[in-house]
Amino acid sequence: MYNRDSISAIHRSLREIYHRGTVLFGGSYLYGEATEESDVDFYVVCAWPDFFYYWRHPELVLPIKQKHPHVTIMLAPKILCNKNLYYIHGQDASGAVYGGPVDIELITKNCLKLSYYNYLKFLNIRSPRDLLKSAKQIGALAIIQKTGNTTGPIFSWKYLKNNSEILDAADKNVISEASRRLLSAPAAEPDEFSSQVYEMIKRWHNQVEHCLRFQWVNYLLYNFKFIPQGNFQFLWSNPDKKLVEDIAQGLARGETGPLYEKARRTILPVIMI
Repeated sequence: MYNRDSISAIHRSLREIYHRGTVLFGGSYLYGEATEESDVDFYVVCAWPDFFYYWRHPELVLPIKQKHPHVTIMLAPKILCNKNLYYIHGQDASGAVYGGPVDIELITKNCLKLSYYNYLKFLNIRSPRDLLKSAKQIGALAIIQKTGNTTGPIFSWKYLKNNSEILDAADKNVISEASRRLLSAPAAEPDEFSSQVYEMIKRWHNQVEHCLRFQWVNYLLYNFKFIPQGNFQFLWSNPDKKLVEDIAQGLARGETGPLYEKARRTILPVIMI
């Protein structure tokens, strides 16, 4: 695991590279919830010209990635962050925390999509971590829908536990069991808990189906990422609705392997370097 001094040194190196953007440190290390398997997450908030430049030149951070393979860097267009169309929660080098509200419909569809995907990933590679990530995503969705609040570290376990009292009994039990399993050696095979997570995902899918309607921001992000790779599948579709329905229908049919491989390549429109 990384200590605070190591993270600060990486943060300084990234600021030297991305000096025209704002580099934020986030994720489980910021929340105080990191494990041996956790990545060290950073955001680079930058203007569109820099966004495209940095995207095309991953070699800028190659020395850092070679020395610290657990470091992940997400590019975030400043204009979308300013318009509450891109979720970030991070800390700059001075200690100031960034992370205002985000469009509730946008964060809802992203939570639903990732909860399905992480559940599918769990079924394929039998990683308990992915089942807990699925529970975290659908738990965040449930709390957002109950409170209407999208400010703060909504993907931290502390946030989920502190707000779980407002949930229905079945949803509250999922969050409680997921929190307990964080501190134990959870099962790697499907069990009663994994079934409860899946049922919670399906239940909320039915309730937030309206949030899957077309939005330009995700349409543009998906196509900006995948068209240069020669992938045109989202050009004439609603990416979020297509991905969610493909996974939901595939799981209902009992599909896993090919479905996972397809989703793994296209689930995220964000630019990670």
